[in-house]
Parts: sequence; structure tokens; C-alpha cells
Amino acid sequence: MEKSYLSYKSIWSVSWPVILSLLAQNIVNLTDTVFLGHLGEIELGASAIASVYYMIFFMTGFGFANGIQILISRRNGEQRFREIGNIFSNGILVHDKNYHCRYIFLIISKIYVGLYLEKTLKIRIFITDF
Repeated sequence: MEKSYLSYKSIWSVSWPVILSLLAQNIVNLTDTVFLGHLGEIELGASAIASVYYMIFFMTGFGFANGIQILISRRNGEQRFREIGNIFSNGILVHDKNYHCRYIFLIISKIYVGLYLEKTLKIRIFITDF
């Protein structure tokens, strides 16, 4: 077994794109906050709620993709190429099931938010009529 030599330079060359992509997402969120803060409190709150949903959906997909990438890379390094197809196929199935779960979660949350807003509007109408 031959030894491989890793330097800080080679680690940084792989890490920089990941760091920049995560930094870019934070800059987008900051820009949204600044611009929506000028529009109003309700718009800023709606953006915050939407960003939470986005992070939930993004992180589940991101986690599965990283896990699948690690497994495929390991099988490639072990020269076990036939198992890569199985891992990839299972990854697609997991992604598909994850997508359906996220879709169901989104529908349930829309129903819940709709019921909450309906209740809130009834209270506001009652207070203004009083």
C-alpha cells in the first residue's frame, strides 16, 4: 500500500469552492433581509419563514448527496466499480422518497398556515367590528 501525501495547499484547493458556495448562500440571505426590511415587517417575516423551509429541503438533499458521494468515492478507490451502480440507484430511490416526503410536508404546512391565517383573520374582523 503506497502512502499518499496531503498538504495544506491540496486540502485548501478542494475546500475553497465549498466555502465560497456556503458563503454565497449567506450573502443572498443577508441581501434578502436588507431589501425586505425596507418593505415591511410582514414581508420580512414571510421571507424568514420561506428561508426555513428552503433550509430544511436543501439540507436533507445536501446531506444525502454528500453521503452518496462519499460511498461512491470509496468504492471507486477500492476498485469495486460494479457496486457504484447499486449505490447510485439506491441514492436515486432515497432522493425520490425524500422528495415525496418534502412535498407532503409542504402540503400539510400550507393547510396549517391557511387554518392559522383564517383563525387570525376571524379574530381581527371580530376586534375591528367590536
